[in-house]
Amino acid sequence: MAIPGYDPADLENAVTFADETAGARVDVVAGRVPEAFDVGTGEGDPPSDAVSARVELTGADELAGVEAVRIALSYDPAAMPAGATPEDVTVVAETDDGRRHLSTALHRESETVSAELSGERPADAFVAVVDER
Repeated sequence: MAIPGYDPADLENAVTFADETAGARVDVVAGRVPEAFDVGTGEGDPPSDAVSARVELTGADELAGVEAVRIALSYDPAAMPAGATPEDVTVVAETDDGRRHLSTALHRESETVSAELSGERPADAFVAVVDER
């Protein structure tokens, strides 16, 4: 699952991080990705609207020249409130500009969702249900 428009095989600065326990995969295209950068389960409880674990991106504040970040997260359909469907979920990321609900692609078969950020550094992310009913 490469970032659209970027071929990790062709770009020296495209890096993928994954943590199966956290159910997370992060693809980063940046001018500098520090050795300390990693993805894993975040500390503390996820927000009450989360249907996934909180995922923390360690060392994200040291990313430089960020072009694109793709975050793919597993979610738990059983954790969704009554009446909600997988189409109601979104990736939520904490960025320098605060908490943002991102435009999200749903992958039903794998029970994952993904979202891309352009030019921003996320600090952590989780999957939430958006109640637009």
